[in-house]
Amino acid sequence: MGNLYNLSIQLYSILMKGISLFHPKAKLWVNGRQNILDRITKAKLGNTPVILIHCSSLGEFEQGRPLLEEIKKKYPDYKIVLSFFSPSGFEIQKNNPLADLVLYLPIDTLKKVQAFTQALNIKKAYFIKYEFWPNLFAALKNSGSSIYMISAIFRPDQYFFKPNAKWYRNNTLGKVDHFFVQNQQSADILQEHHFTNYSITGDTRFDRVSELNQTSFTDSKIEAFTQSSKKVLVAGSTWLEDEKLIFKFLENSESSWKLILAPHEIHEQHLKQIESLSTGLKIIRYSTTMDTQLIKDADVLLIDNIGKLKYLYRFGTLCYIGGGFGVGIHNTLEAATYGKPVLFGPKFQKFEEAKQLIEIGAGISISTEEELIASIADFINEENYTTASKAASHFIHQHKGATDIIVQNTLQ
Repeated sequence: MGNLYNLSIQLYSILMKGISLFHPKAKLWVNGRQNILDRITKAKLGNTPVILIHCSSLGEFEQGRPLLEEIKKKYPDYKIVLSFFSPSGFEIQKNNPLADLVLYLPIDTLKKVQAFTQALNIKKAYFIKYEFWPNLFAALKNSGSSIYMISAIFRPDQYFFKPNAKWYRNNTLGKVDHFFVQNQQSADILQEHHFTNYSITGDTRFDRVSELNQTSFTDSKIEAFTQSSKKVLVAGSTWLEDEKLIFKFLENSESSWKLILAPHEIHEQHLKQIESLSTGLKIIRYSTTMDTQLIKDADVLLIDNIGKLKYLYRFGTLCYIGGGFGVGIHNTLEAATYGKPVLFGPKFQKFEEAKQLIEIGAGISISTEEELIASIADFINEENYTTASKAASHFIHQHKGATDIIVQNTLQ
């Protein structure tokens, strides 16, 4: 089984190199992994003890950020190396001042991960939510590093738990020193497969998002757009299927709503695609030089940059979270922390926080335009809105504290 895994990793690497010839994101993925050891050498970390924090992408970084901040503040004797699998995480966080070095994680071949772990004196390695690499885990253990899974969540249908996955399970889960899991189901699954080294600590994202509504944020252009008698729908991390439904809703709302739209993909082709969805709505792209009167008159403010969304949810009456018509929904907590009821598409089952928001009446899943219209009408009923808003805020407050538990149990 190990030989088959190693062969598949080699083939994956070759495939990515081929795709990189015509796909910009794949090119970043390939090129970013060509100079990892040189970057480690230039960082001059020497034999200083290192903490590795690995995130698959940007969403997992936000999940790991509270841990990164806490370690940086309380344990200055460690150097922090922040690694990513995906360009969408690395390219945005490559200059993050909280880390001493930001890298792509090397592809999981024996030679590359052994060189990686030999170049860094890694004492603790934290993997956020998922990312299980047998060769890297073996190299880390051989070098004396402890491995922790943070905000982990497990489901019965995952590959680890299939009858033919014993090798993979033993060489990934079996190498972990401790699992800090999000919920009881994850704990039960680990227990069922004879893993007892776990704690139910919840999700570190609650610690991150709980700070957002305490963070000052002003933007005169956003404020000019939202200062009207109209209600505001903030739609974040949307894809085309989300956007089609939202525009249909707006066109049938008799001009009683405005929309702040921050799509997941902000390349020019997609932005033009969004702008073509309606001929009857006044759509303006965000710019610091926008004319104030044009902003006030617009129906849709299209956000074409990254990094603002988590602050924009505070301006919404309601919030819509995209991705639910694709692989799965994006971050609902960034909206809920402001006490905003949230709507999202049908693919939310893998996201514990979305299921809980539905249970407490602060979230609704929709599949059609009719359901979207009905759900919005239900939420903006004054009594329902107040109840949902209080439930969302309480939900965030109730689930804080995972970061402190993790730090206390791994670094003290």
